Amino acid sequence: SLHRAEERRLDGAARALERIEALSLFREPMRLFDAEALTEALALPEGTEPIAIIPIGYPAPDSKVPAKNRKAIDEIVKWGKF
Repeated sequence: SLHRAEERRLDGAARALERIEALSLFREPMRLFDAEALTEALALPEGTEPIAIIPIGYPAPDSKVPAKNRKAIDEIVKWGKF
């Protein structure tokens, strides 16, 4: 079903972000962007919809990246019924 597909997609994205962080890489997902312009710029296939942009990399040696005290995904995401 569509709901299950969306659930798997979000779970996969969350796991990918956890792995990126485990490698000591910095990442900051961005959800506010022009999806139509991005689709055109990247020549994405028809029917593909970008849902996030996630820059990934190592912080510059002299940068000060604040620590993020985030809850585990299971603490904030509820699947199925409440």
